Amino acid sequence: MIPREELHEDRRSSMDAPISVTEEHLDVLSAMLKQEDAYESIDFLAAIRSNQQNHHSVLPKHEGKDAAPPKLVDEFCRDQIVEWKYRVMDYFKIDREIIAISMSYLDRYLSRVPLIDRRIFKRAATAALHLAVKVHQPDKMRMIGVLSDLSRGEFAMIDIAEFESVISETLNWRLHPPTVICLVSRLVNILPTIPSTPTIEDDEMATCLLDFSLFFAELSICDYSVSVTQKASTVAIASLFNAMEGLGLLSSASASSRYLHDFNELIGRIAPNAELDMEALAFTKERLWNLYENSEEFALSNDQDSHEGLNQLENLDNPSTPTKAEADDATSTISDSSSPICVSRHLRTATAVLA
Repeated sequence: MIPREELHEDRRSSMDAPISVTEEHLDVLSAMLKQEDAYESIDFLAAIRSNQQNHHSVLPKHEGKDAAPPKLVDEFCRDQIVEWKYRVMDYFKIDREIIAISMSYLDRYLSRVPLIDRRIFKRAATAALHLAVKVHQPDKMRMIGVLSDLSRGEFAMIDIAEFESVISETLNWRLHPPTVICLVSRLVNILPTIPSTPTIEDDEMATCLLDFSLFFAELSICDYSVSVTQKASTVAIASLFNAMEGLGLLSSASASSRYLHDFNELIGRIAPNAELDMEALAFTKERLWNLYENSEEFALSNDQDSHEGLNQLENLDNPSTPTKAEADDATSTISDSSSPICVSRHLRTATAVLA
């Protein structure tokens, strides 16, 4: 896992890095692409539905004929868990990639134990989060010792610790998944030359591109059809290309297609066995755009753009009076923060400069 605060510096320094650093990036990326298959999940919700229909239940037995069976895990459960994890990690100021790692643990566990009720699911999700922090950010362990308190008395820390062992053994101790976020941070360093514009500095565009790509990567964790059923490399490349298209770096569909062809050839040279499924990539790109358009950040972006447009119209009669947008631009700077709101601001800033 690469600490988020190091990503922007890593991206900037790689632009004029010596050959040895470039080779290191390629070696790490090659290793991640080779490991990918070992960390894949399956469509476990389909397995749950199938097992339920065939009455092959492994749930705790219920006493009494009239006892209602426990509610099974569904896509809504997963969505709620991801949202909860984002709130917890943001509250404790823990890197958001921990969420991606913990969901890899949980999704792969469910791929092997596909029929559990919601109560056990919550305990597994909490244990997966605790395990991810313990392995990847142990200095934060003291801060999240209250996870059992967040369960409202359903389970204690000893229950979480026991489930950590169950998850680790079920996953054969594969606890370092190549996440979409980490892949994006590596792939962005090997992108072929991007058509640029003389009106925006390369390092500023690099920051915008990385932030917007990471935002798509974080969105992907929230969606079952993307996060569980698609390869991490497919989602990472889709995130990058959506960001490039959103920032106007690819002028047309034909330009995007040519650039993708060149990029795919480059990936093939780095990891010959890493085949890019174009159909899966197209599905993932479209799905990520749909998620973005339904996100709170997109609504905030549109709302701010509408207000700026109204302000501009109101000030047409008085050109000497600065608009709200001009005042904001004069007093604000692009932050290295990778929060979704900052990503939206990066996108608006880049689009305004490119216009």
